Amino acid sequence: MGFIQSVSRVHHSFLGSLVFVVGMGILGGAACAQNISGSAALDPAACEAKLIPALQSISADVRKLQMEMLEDRRELLAARIKDIEDELQVIQSRQRELLGEQQSRTQQVSDIESQLAQAPLSKQEREELEATEKDLLAGSPEMPAAVLAQLAQREALVRERLAQHEQRLQSVDRQLRQLAPSAK
Repeated sequence: MGFIQSVSRVHHSFLGSLVFVVGMGILGGAACAQNISGSAALDPAACEAKLIPALQSISADVRKLQMEMLEDRRELLAARIKDIEDELQVIQSRQRELLGEQQSRTQQVSDIESQLAQAPLSKQEREELEATEKDLLAGSPEMPAAVLAQLAQREALVRERLAQHEQRLQSVDRQLRQLAPSAK
């Protein structure tokens, strides 16, 4: 059974418990108003003594189900956050890779220009260096810049998604803390 189906099953169980609580309240009220034979009303104190522990138990069960649902939601959000963080790392790795390639190309061109300016070179060596420089410069510096811009935009969107999921996780954590002291 998948995680989502499990959460859905817990949610369904929670709703079933709520229906049960309402049913118990109705039945308990009816039992307090009239005994099984339909004769005189029961003593309200006796009725209260029977219903309060049952309702307290049901209330504790409902609180426990609420906590389980929130814990499942927390687990799901934590997994989503991990996936988003992994996606962000891939984007950042690609950005570093492209920046490294761009810096390497710039350094190679600079080195070739230095060699062409300083050393007395044969015609063949000069032609080879100039051809290499031309190839490096023809590598379209705009292309990595455009890809880097796309990656930066994607990174911003992923960071926004990450922040939203982290806020949701914090909200679930607050709800869990609010329920925890009452669950005793």
